[in-house]
Amino acid sequence: MILQAEGLDFRYPPREVLRQISHRVHPGEMLVLLGPNGSGKTTLLRCLDGLLSPHGGTVLLGDRPLDRLGAKDVARTLGYVPQRSEPRRLAVYDAVLLGRLPHIRGRISRRDHEAVERALEDLGLQSLALRSLDEMSGGEAQKVLLARALAQEPRILLLDEPTSNLDLRNQVEILQLLRRCAAERDLGVILTLHDLNTAFRYGDRFLFLKKGRVRHLLTREEISAPVLEEVYDLPVQLARFGGFPVVVPFRT
Repeated sequence: MILQAEGLDFRYPPREVLRQISHRVHPGEMLVLLGPNGSGKTTLLRCLDGLLSPHGGTVLLGDRPLDRLGAKDVARTLGYVPQRSEPRRLAVYDAVLLGRLPHIRGRISRRDHEAVERALEDLGLQSLALRSLDEMSGGEAQKVLLARALAQEPRILLLDEPTSNLDLRNQVEILQLLRRCAAERDLGVILTLHDLNTAFRYGDRFLFLKKGRVRHLLTREEISAPVLEEVYDLPVQLARFGGFPVVVPFRT
């Protein structure tokens, strides 16, 4: 399943937030959205998921416009993981089970429970299944959000800063899991990250936004210091370590 944006425009009047954004994500691919704060990354994700309606352009899910699909059809195909959620007095297991809502017809099935248990195992949350969400740390709650999205069994997964509340070890585990899901489940993944070195280690392609416009769409091999300096207005040095770009900013 391909998710594609064609000429997307979005504004919070009078401010233009996105202008003529076009790109696509393919099955099995991790596409990372990069750019300075305020460049439109989160807004773009929310337009792709249908949470925001663009003022121009189209989002296509396969060959069908997203805004012509029913909510359940979209939810069976697209999973969205926000940066944070409000704490709720809800058990972790039940929170993850909410990801099955698009698939439930009448009664919760054995397959629904199996999907939840698999997601809990993938995120290492089995021992926390009965804990209340409002008793969890920010990092633990972030993992619950991802587990809920995986239990949904989408074809496309959208994630807004999925590692923002996690320590280094959990960041690595989450990003390795996303790479594995992309490969094994043929899942298309679009995520925003701020840490460039982390992004270049795990992403396949990189969409650079600046002031609401696409500046570059590059593979790992095409990343260069001039590109980063232009996008971030900061002098940098770019090295390679184990075949991956490593960015070191110069002192100013």
